Amino acid sequence: SFIDQVKKELKNASIRCKVDDRGNQSPGWKYNHWEQKGVPLRLEVGPRDAAANTVMVVRRVDGVKASKPVNGLGSAIRAELDDIHQVMFAKASAARDSKVVQVTSWSDFVPALNDDCLVLTPWCSPKNQEAEDQVKERSR
Repeated sequence: SFIDQVKKELKNASIRCKVDDRGNQSPGWKYNHWEQKGVPLRLEVGPRDAAANTVMVVRRVDGVKASKPVNGLGSAIRAELDDIHQVMFAKASAARDSKVVQVTSWSDFVPALNDDCLVLTPWCSPKNQEAEDQVKERSR
């Protein structure tokens, strides 16, 4: 069958897939179910796709849809997954970097914490547990 051909292409590229052929759920319910699980790509197959020997690939990260031919699907999906990884990594790095603040005075420390920032401060000796305890107490 067409689905078996798609699964074979993906398996040959060492890509795991799960066919959700439950008839008791609507397509929208299934899409939501797998998105909640964090599946990065959804491949949609309908009668027109099978007739054209293509699948519709939908990216979870940005919702972009693209029709891909079954021949070479494994390498196309691998490229999509690599791109998704790059996009998600860049977004996470930018979010983290936007919240990193370097402070050198106490008056800037607590407001930075209250803004949910990752606060970089001058380092004191690891032997000086007293300073760490003071920071913990004063920044509550």
